[in-house]
Amino acid sequence: MDEKIKNKKVNSALEKELQQTAEKPSWQSSNEGIHEKVNFDDTIWGFELAGGSYYDTPLRVTKVKPDSRADRAGIKIGDKLRTINGVDTNMLTVREAHDIIVDCGIELKLELYA
Repeated sequence: MDEKIKNKKVNSALEKELQQTAEKPSWQSSNEGIHEKVNFDDTIWGFELAGGSYYDTPLRVTKVKPDSRADRAGIKIGDKLRTINGVDTNMLTVREAHDIIVDCGIELKLELYA
């Protein structure tokens, strides 16, 4: 289990979910036309992002897995990320955004706009 969350108290359902995702890849990207996408579909979050500073376009949600944490939080396809855990996303590449999200452990705060 990730060192950032090893000593945190979590309920058994979340602990099981974290153990199931521990062996899955944390970085998967694919090319969407001229934009690279990063997939959190196989993690506890359940969404995909595309865009970023490299493409001179806002980071945006391109997929939300049904009944995922993202879906239950009300995240929608097309939402754009303003901040990730307080970090302004204007100058982030999709890879940098991915790394921040993965490094956050189980506490993720996204500020979104339409």
